[in-house]
Amino acid sequence: MKKLTTEIYDLAFGGDGVGKIDGKICFVRGALPGEEVVFDVVKETASFVKGELSDIKTVSPDRTDPLCKYYYQCGGCQLQHIGYAKEVAYKKKQFEELFARVGSFKGFKLDEVISSKDHYNYRSHITLHKAGDKYGFYARDERSIMEIASCSIAEEPINGALPCAARADDKDRLTIKADHAGRLWFSNKMGERFFPDTYAGKEMMFSPLAFSQANRHISTEMARVLGEWIGEEKKDTVFFDIFSGMGFFSFLLAPGFNKTIGADNDRVAISAAKTTAKEKGYSGMKFYILDAENEMERLYDSEKGPKNIALIDPPRKGLSAEFVEWLSFAEGLNEIYYISCDPARMARDIKAMTQGTTWRIGRSAMFDMFPRTKHIEALVSLRK
Repeated sequence: MKKLTTEIYDLAFGGDGVGKIDGKICFVRGALPGEEVVFDVVKETASFVKGELSDIKTVSPDRTDPLCKYYYQCGGCQLQHIGYAKEVAYKKKQFEELFARVGSFKGFKLDEVISSKDHYNYRSHITLHKAGDKYGFYARDERSIMEIASCSIAEEPINGALPCAARADDKDRLTIKADHAGRLWFSNKMGERFFPDTYAGKEMMFSPLAFSQANRHISTEMARVLGEWIGEEKKDTVFFDIFSGMGFFSFLLAPGFNKTIGADNDRVAISAAKTTAKEKGYSGMKFYILDAENEMERLYDSEKGPKNIALIDPPRKGLSAEFVEWLSFAEGLNEIYYISCDPARMARDIKAMTQGTTWRIGRSAMFDMFPRTKHIEALVSLRK
């Protein structure tokens, strides 16, 4: 296998070290800025080279030993070999650079960066994939499945259940969720369609069959920051929670709004939200099963009030051009809050929302929802 040597000067979005040889960019998995490394070439084009770290001639002072014994085989984590403070600093830099490059927001700077309280054992749920007679995580090749005895970023009660995962059943995927008390809930067990869990002192219904955020501390912090940005004056305001899931933000932000309208195409998630609203006596809250991108305009027109706020938390793919256009010119919409786990698509969408319209970026915050991984979660407000 061809070997090359380069000095690493940056960390790319995704976690690869960035070097340069004769003007050609090199992306080296496992390498850190400040290091001179030898790497095995795995892909080469006219403009870039991708490689796997083979040897480190000069070691970065930011390098640390991974906690997980599967780290160099598993595809789940990318940044366990760097100190946590540096990890957050690089993610901040990557986010700002993506907004400058993809969104054309020159000189963009985040207003807030919120680190995770725990760097390990923070994930309140995991999803395992089946291969043959075993369950596990995708390996670094993103195709094969590797069985694991414990996951260093999962909460300990979940790790206690992993030895039994191989005997689960014949389903392709198995999701395990832990509630605030450490009780476990499984996607393949009858009678566990819903379960109660508590965030910020409020009990809500969740499901192992529907999406929820994985970091309890950070998801609560996101709701806190969002509440601070929205402020106290909400009595004449309708809050539209678009891609609402099980209504996490709706319930944590509900007090004070004239109405709260949630919409999502996940039947299980909306059923959980409706159950919470009914059992906990929330008034002025409605949740709808619908395709938000194609049906939201009709729902908005029928439910809007004197003042309207939209929270959008779309899937990783971001928003369609048609939905962005409607959102940008929706009559009576006063504020937009955008949550995303993909800063590049978020920058693309917000660029479209702020071009040729009266919308401008207000405040921005990055939340380290997934420590030790490449993923970045962010919240950006748009105001007229």
